[in-house]
Amino acid sequence: MSESELIETLKRLGPEHVVDGKELCPQCDGLSPGLSVDERITHCNLRRDAHIVTVEEADRWRQEMSEKHGCQ
Repeated sequence: MSESELIETLKRLGPEHVVDGKELCPQCDGLSPGLSVDERITHCNLRRDAHIVTVEEADRWRQEMSEKHGCQ
């Protein structure tokens, strides 16, 4: 599966669905809910313009945000 096909599949499935160890960037979803990946206006340092991240990267970001904001 090409990267563009993977992105489209993940968009169709929605947030937090995993395909081939990748998922849509949770930071982007939190920064710009309701916008498509191409419409995002805030730079995301997690995905580095890749639209998708590994599950490990996403989980690490979610854990950091949980600790930072006291939502454990």
